[in-house]
Amino acid sequence: MLVTNLALNAKFPIDRKTLIYLPFFGLIIALYADLLLSEGMKKFVGIVVGGFLFFHFYKSLNMNGTWEWWYDANTEELVKNIEDLQKDVPAKVGVHWMFLPASNYYNHFFYEDKLELIHYTNGDVINESLDYYLIFMGDYEPFREKFDILEERPASQQLLIKKKSQ
Repeated sequence: MLVTNLALNAKFPIDRKTLIYLPFFGLIIALYADLLLSEGMKKFVGIVVGGFLFFHFYKSLNMNGTWEWWYDANTEELVKNIEDLQKDVPAKVGVHWMFLPASNYYNHFFYEDKLELIHYTNGDVINESLDYYLIFMGDYEPFREKFDILEERPASQQLLIKKKSQ
């Protein structure tokens, strides 16, 4: 898993456990090449089965997220975008509790804790002193009056919203 983390920049190697199949896929390709050198029906069956296996592997490969943490697929990018917008000026960010662990990780290790991340749970009172919120798309309605949408990420259902200018 450490090699996978270093080679593929997998941020959560424990939950990206299926990436271990990448080296196995290389082994299958090598064995498949050996099979192609064989003769007769064995070669034909190998080509058909190998084609199906390759197609399935290609359609299943996901390097951007995990099955367990689909909602965090874009958290790193959105935290980086807040940091880029702030240009070293501290900001207060309300973060939905499901995005908070990953957001804390990126803020601490990549941005030296320049963002003040504040826990937000759906239904909490909206804190208008915060500069940004990182929430689920379905949670936007109560924010509509005071916050504008900066970015949407449909795959992870995330919204980055910013306080409207006064």
